[in-house]
Amino acid sequence: MSKHTLSIAGIFRALSPKSAKPAARKPSAARPMIDNLETRTLMTVGPATIANATVNDAVHEVSTGDLHVTYFNTQSKTLNYQQFHDDGTAEASVQIDAGSDTGQFQSLVEDSNGVLHVAYYDGVNGDLKYARRETNGTWSTSVVESKNTVGLYPSIAIDASGRPAIAYYAKTGGNLKLATFDGAAWTTTLLDTTNDVGRYPSLGLNPTTNRLGVAYEDTTVGHFKYAELNANGSVSVITVDPNTKAGGGYISLNFQGGNPGFSYYDAFNADLKFAERSSKGKWSVTTVAAKGSQGLYTDLQYTYNTNQPAIVYFNKTNDSLTLAFRNIDGSWGYETEVTGGGRNASAVDGPSINGSVPDLFLVYTDSATGSLKVNTI
Repeated sequence: MSKHTLSIAGIFRALSPKSAKPAARKPSAARPMIDNLETRTLMTVGPATIANATVNDAVHEVSTGDLHVTYFNTQSKTLNYQQFHDDGTAEASVQIDAGSDTGQFQSLVEDSNGVLHVAYYDGVNGDLKYARRETNGTWSTSVVESKNTVGLYPSIAIDASGRPAIAYYAKTGGNLKLATFDGAAWTTTLLDTTNDVGRYPSLGLNPTTNRLGVAYEDTTVGHFKYAELNANGSVSVITVDPNTKAGGGYISLNFQGGNPGFSYYDAFNADLKFAERSSKGKWSVTTVAAKGSQGLYTDLQYTYNTNQPAIVYFNKTNDSLTLAFRNIDGSWGYETEVTGGGRNASAVDGPSINGSVPDLFLVYTDSATGSLKVNTI
């Protein structure tokens, strides 16, 4: 998923309320600063398995405790959906779009009313499509753009008006585009047309400015960029990391204090990187993990009590999912969450109730079976 921007509580798993430090453990600490993993049990039955599934995205609904998962079914080659309840039980899988080869690229978000929105790619027709699930469980689908080959790597977010917006790569032309919905029809806009740009976009709404921003790749030169909509409708574009040589994708954008930050994979060096903009408007880039092939399928959030970046990512060398977190002193710590899998990962936080540590939901490919696993840490 592209990773892609998730509609979640935005409070990534961090420390016990007894500690003032961020997620996981600081190297000099005498004790782990995360609650023991065995205390994290929300879904009491599990881990669950989704057979014949690969690419996916997920959101956690705070009001019901349900986990919503969309995924690509490798047998039917369709976009499917499954709902997992707080007690660990699951509803039957639902086929969202019966068209062949739909959903290999997808992005899921939930709005404030509990309605699910999915942006996805129709591989046969080369179209960008959109699906919507009402609160009564009914699904509807529509075509957003169909001219030429469009809709690859879609990333969906809810804009300031409460409506869906989609950033995506238009292969014909090699451009980054944005589709916005006015309640009746979609309008598409070119955001960046310089070079072959727009792969792996991650779209998000800045909660401070109420403006959309998107992080993405410039494939021609292998750099990473950020575009932001201005109040007058114009677009500001900046190259954030001009030192990467081969791109890499797996971008995840989020905001903290009105400032954007994003995690991504540096394919040339096989490293996990993190970029953030300061309150003065200056961008900085940090290599978070550099030993072995690390940084695929990234998902960035900020710790719920210290507002530090925390990134779940796939460590290809160790075939594992890892949580990297920044301490208040600027150092980074690491915790392995899953071994024996981690490709196609989606990471979702549950809520922090009365200051408690939120549960971490993970959906990922199990290496032994090839199926998706749905688990709670």
